[in-house]
Formats: sequence, structure tokens, C-alpha cells
Amino acid sequence: MWSAEERTKAALAASEEQLRLTMENASTGIALLDAQGHFLSINPTGRGLLDQDHVDLVGLTWQAFSPAEDQARESPLMEELLGGRLPCYRLRKRILHKAGSSIWVDGSVSCSRHADGSTAFVIAQFNDVTEMVQAEAALATSEERYRLLAENSSNVVLLIQDGLISWISPSLTGMLGWQPKDWIGHPLSRFIPADEHPALERDLHALADDRSHRWVELHASPHRDLDGHLNGIVGSFRTVDQEVAA
Repeated sequence: MWSAEERTKAALAASEEQLRLTMENASTGIALLDAQGHFLSINPTGRGLLDQDHVDLVGLTWQAFSPAEDQARESPLMEELLGGRLPCYRLRKRILHKAGSSIWVDGSVSCSRHADGSTAFVIAQFNDVTEMVQAEAALATSEERYRLLAENSSNVVLLIQDGLISWISPSLTGMLGWQPKDWIGHPLSRFIPADEHPALERDLHALADDRSHRWVELHASPHRDLDGHLNGIVGSFRTVDQEVAA
């Protein structure tokens, strides 16, 4: 039969073994750091994300694996954390690799403290989000290109959803004198002469009201969301008064 001391030691050993197995098999990079950011230990996933083996990390700091601008963003957060003014912080930063390349990680950093409130160690958890960052950058670039195209096109570009105009390009003002906000939330038919309603109803299934008008040439195509589902109509038009008069 075990003594109380032996049971305590066994429980402690079991707890340490559970922690070791958790660290070694976690799919998230986990590093334990001292108050200056030096590595105390790191799990295999973390070493892989840093592109370093355990020996290479001796004497190195968590901050040293990021470019200077990322270090400058993180340093104030680390100071707030160590000073007890932040329970934890999250950030997206780059990790530099030996070959000169880098990856993006989402990091969560917290602090484990002794009973007197002093820092025991810092815990950094991080995941590779490089593909997500690249996808977001590509989407932002695409959106910017479409914005520039829409804002600088001589045609007016509009998006119709549920029968109402949900977006229209600023070129509307230069062409017809309207502000985009004047059209948003209304059916396109409101701005089309009454005798053109049958054709518009046939093409766009809209209802109308009469206004003073100019002749325009309209082009329309389906608008689909990221899953490929039809969720509106994208249209563009240009004035053709001179062509009609001719």
C-alpha cells in the first residue's frame, strides 16, 4: 500500500506525463518562454513552424523569429502582459525561416504566474495561417481592381439583388447627374421610361415608375456568390442618345 507521499509523487508524475504528451502531440505550436522571451521548451509542431530544431533555439527569443516591424508591434503587448495589465494577447505575425522565406502565424500569448504574482513562464501558441493570409490578400487585390474599374469606367456598373439596386458605381453621377445613394434600394425600373417597362420586366422582372430620361444601352449577367449560387444580377450601361438620334 502506498504512502501519502508516494501517491503524491505518482500523481505528479502522471500529470507531468500528460502535459508532455499534450505538448508533443498538439497540432498547434506551443512554446514556453521566460520573461525575456527566451525559449524554455517547444513542442515538435512549434519547432516545425519555426524551421528550427531544439538545439538551434538555445539562447534565442520568440521575438527574434519575426521581422523588425512585427517585433515593434508585439513588444508593447508583451510589456503589458508581463506587467499584469493584459491577461493575454493575440496577434498575426510573420515567422522568418532559415532560407529567407517566411510564414504567417496567428499567435496567442499568455502568462503563468507564481502565487506571489511573479512570472513563472510565458506560453505562446501559434498556428500557420499563410494560405489564409495569401487568400485574403488576393481577394483584397481583386476587390481593389474591381473598385478601380467600376469607379473609373465610362459605363455605369450596378448590382441588383432581390429586384432592387444594392450597389452602383460612382460613374452614375458623371453620366446622369444622380448620386449613387439616389438609386440604391430602388428597382431599376424606377429610372426607366414607362414605354420601356415591358422589355425591362422581361429581362429583369422589375416594376417601374416614370422619370425624365436619356437613352442607355444596358448589359446584364448573373451574379453568383462564392459557392456558385445565383444571388443577383450585375449590369452595366452607357448613354446612347447620339446613336438613337442618328
